[in-house]
Amino acid sequence: MNDIHPSEQSIEQQHQIGLTDGRNIEERPPYVASFKTGDEPMFKKPDHDPHGEVSARAHYSSTSCDSPGCETTGLVATEILEDSAGLTGLPPFDIICTICAESGEFDSS
Repeated sequence: MNDIHPSEQSIEQQHQIGLTDGRNIEERPPYVASFKTGDEPMFKKPDHDPHGEVSARAHYSSTSCDSPGCETTGLVATEILEDSAGLTGLPPFDIICTICAESGEFDSS
């Protein structure tokens, strides 16, 4: 016997929920990422670190633009990469750089 509360949904049902603009959630749009180099001030740790704060670099991972032919690489938030790979239970999506997004030449097919 399967006792599922009415407010709970299976993963299959969650994937069939539509987005607000009428697209199915399985057609997630690409994420436009601002690839970081690792030289930005946010990645610098102070010389004196009394609280043992973790560097921002620990929350970023290296990746590249998913647009065919683009060679842009850099650091993107690990949380976004996990979501783009489908590790959060939602369908995966592509990550593209701002140059490819602005050119409008990205084709996810």
